[in-house]
Amino acid sequence: QSWRRMCAYVSADDGTHSPVLTVGETFEFAAQCIARDNVTQQEIDDRVNFVLEGLGLSHVKDTVVGDENLRGVSGGQKRRVTVGEMLMSTTSRVLCLDNITDGLASTD
Repeated sequence: QSWRRMCAYVSADDGTHSPVLTVGETFEFAAQCIARDNVTQQEIDDRVNFVLEGLGLSHVKDTVVGDENLRGVSGGQKRRVTVGEMLMSTTSRVLCLDNITDGLASTD
């Protein structure tokens, strides 16, 4: 049980996002799902903003993630959204990334 809290796994698949949520909403939802009962909304908002800034996604915070039917963020940005979801956990000490750079251009 404690190993699950210590490690976060980031899949190589980016197709698991809700395409209609914005990047900020996606991070907030992930944080709310992971958060313990005593975490305040302000702490969640601070964590979301910290991860958005750290991953260089602040400028697309209000852009939908999108999919093949709904235009949204770029492929590289979507990959960083996938990583950011797992960074919402404050208890994870190890981040396991599965083929995280596959399919990305050198500019992503």
